[in-house]
Amino acid sequence: MTHDIGSKRIRYTVLIAGVIAVSIGNLINYRSITIYKVFAFFLPFFFVFIFIREKRRLSWNMYFTLFVIFIGANLCMFGMLKNPHSIREKLFFIGRLAGHCMVMYLLFNLVQGEEEGRINKLLAPMLYVSSTVNLVFNGLQAVKAGFLPAHLAPVQYYNLYRRGTGLFMDPNYNGLFICICIFLLLHLRRKGVIRPVAFTALLIGNAVAFCLSLSIGAFAGLLVAGAAVIFIDSRWKKRIVFISIIAVVIASALVTLPFIKSYNLKTISSTTLKYKLIFYAKAKLTSGSSGLRLDQYKVAVNAFTSNPIWGIGTLGFIEDENYRRYREGLDLNRAFKRGTVIHSNLFAVLGENGIIGFVPYGALVFFALLLSWRLYRNDGNYLPFLGMEIALFINSNIINTLYFNFYWFVLMFPFLLTAAQRKTFPLYRRINGRTRNEL
Repeated sequence: MTHDIGSKRIRYTVLIAGVIAVSIGNLINYRSITIYKVFAFFLPFFFVFIFIREKRRLSWNMYFTLFVIFIGANLCMFGMLKNPHSIREKLFFIGRLAGHCMVMYLLFNLVQGEEEGRINKLLAPMLYVSSTVNLVFNGLQAVKAGFLPAHLAPVQYYNLYRRGTGLFMDPNYNGLFICICIFLLLHLRRKGVIRPVAFTALLIGNAVAFCLSLSIGAFAGLLVAGAAVIFIDSRWKKRIVFISIIAVVIASALVTLPFIKSYNLKTISSTTLKYKLIFYAKAKLTSGSSGLRLDQYKVAVNAFTSNPIWGIGTLGFIEDENYRRYREGLDLNRAFKRGTVIHSNLFAVLGENGIIGFVPYGALVFFALLLSWRLYRNDGNYLPFLGMEIALFINSNIINTLYFNFYWFVLMFPFLLTAAQRKTFPLYRRINGRTRNEL
């Protein structure tokens, strides 16, 4: 018994250490995540120690099969199409995918075989640590940027508004992270894992920080996923009312958009809240990032139709010459400036890796959503968890999250929890008039 308790403590320590490492690594440089790399290096040694001590076996999963095939699709483009990026540079990004796959695989095996309730209890301290640290930095950024080093300061635009960036130094990734925290909080509260006081405090804090992110993608993910959760959890009469409210909101948005486009900002003072709100909405929804994203999607589809099997290769759109080549003949919203990362996982994979990359990646996302739905059907308390996966899907098609660890971490959980539910609720079938446990 003592040995078993000690093993569980080691697993808790390793998992929480991983969250702290990722948090600190993101603070140092969210693009390189230095300490995260160090943790990833030492994790195999923790892993070997635990498995030798517990005499456990390695476990593989459909998630990792699809993930490895997708990584292989990234490697297929070497030498097959002219791409000015060096193999070393491509391998750096493909290596990040492989590193995330390895870390997820080791974390999967650390808790493989645990019951569903135990995994939820493992999620709770990880959520406490990661969410609290993120809220602290959002608060410091909101109160006074001078409290933090320059590279941790919030994003400011024309001194009109300040966007909280939290741990990730980019408000869009920060918004997605907070969106994940909100749905995970709701799920763990429904499962009775988090106490009401802690739940209320973290929910309010995350809601405030979420608004500070000013991330249109995160707002869209939360609204769509929240609407889906409310609709699923309601009876037909409430659904009709809810659909009517959504229709009114959409109609209002369609009426408001032309007003925002045509509004003359010179008529009001630039120091007023009204000016800042209209300026932000006009910049984001008209000539700003929304228009650029639509352009990127068109360019990615054009590249795919030209290279449907293999795509144009990893990082292909970052190169100015490639991006200019595949934008020719398209009706775009913005003048060409430079090559860029496609701000959508699906469109990026479609254009860069073609069919051979899109099929395993699309299957990975599809099965994550399908398994999340099945988790909810087995246990209604997993409805917010389904919402979290929907929000992740929406947001990952507005920003590019292919090379970020927390994206793959959240995507992994439906596969892990499905394995846990099979242990808790075994499958049965009728054989010769008798019930036999399949597992």
